[in-house]
Amino acid sequence: MVSKNFFKELKTSFAATYSDMNSEKGAMSDVLNLRLNAGYTLAKKHNFNLAGTFLFTVNSATGSSGSSSSATSSASRRRTQYVINISYAYSFGMTLTREEKKLKFKGNF
Repeated sequence: MVSKNFFKELKTSFAATYSDMNSEKGAMSDVLNLRLNAGYTLAKKHNFNLAGTFLFTVNSATGSSGSSSSATSSASRRRTQYVINISYAYSFGMTLTREEKKLKFKGNF
C-alpha cells in the first residue's frame, strides 16, 4: 500500500494485490485487485471520502471440474468488476465540564 498526503486536508492511498491459483490439473484463476482511496477534511468537521475498487479475474478451464469436451469450457472466462463508493461524515464536538456540582454541556452541531 502506498499513501500520500496532499496539504493537511487531502489524504490518498493506493493498494494492489495479485493472486494466482493453481491445482494439480493446472492454472485455475488469476485475480488482480486495485484499490484507490481519497479523503478530504473540510473545517475539521466534514469528511468526504471516495473509494474505488477494480477487480480483474481470469478463470482458466483447465483447472475447473467438469467435462472439457465442449468448446466453451476450453476458453478462459474473464470478468471485470468496478465498485465506487462515495461517503460523507460529520464529526460532532462535545465536552462536559463540572462547575460547582453542576454538569455543563458544550457542543457543536
